Amino acid sequence: MGNSKKRICIIDYLLSLFFLIIYEMVLENFFPFQFKYFSQIIIYMEEKITIEELQEKIDGWILEHGDYWPPLSMLMAIMEEVGELAREVNYLEGIKPKKPTERKSNIAEELADLLFSVMCLANYYNIDLNKEMKKALEKYSKRDAKRFV
Repeated sequence: MGNSKKRICIIDYLLSLFFLIIYEMVLENFFPFQFKYFSQIIIYMEEKITIEELQEKIDGWILEHGDYWPPLSMLMAIMEEVGELAREVNYLEGIKPKKPTERKSNIAEELADLLFSVMCLANYYNIDLNKEMKKALEKYSKRDAKRFV
């Protein structure tokens, strides 16, 4: 397998894992939470909200503030958010301390930023993430039922 295919498989795996975490957050009532997108807006959710409702809210906000970026730009935004999440994990696990000049943030904020970016790309391609998450959970349930026991 070529390097580019390996990278795509790794990215696919990380995004699938990310969606599973977010889906569990929705199921486990981790909402309300706050998320922001490139320091331009903060949306506060007071009640539980479905993935479909989140996609609709994000679509409305994007259309009010211009339009969706080109797909490759949105993909780069996703990668940027993954990097920021990785930075937070490195910091929290004691692997790499932050510089005194670095801003304080947290994993929840970075996960929410990442979710926003992923949902933008999904909206651009008219992907129903709720439906796709159900498929992903079924896939992992069948494939990995005894894998981690």
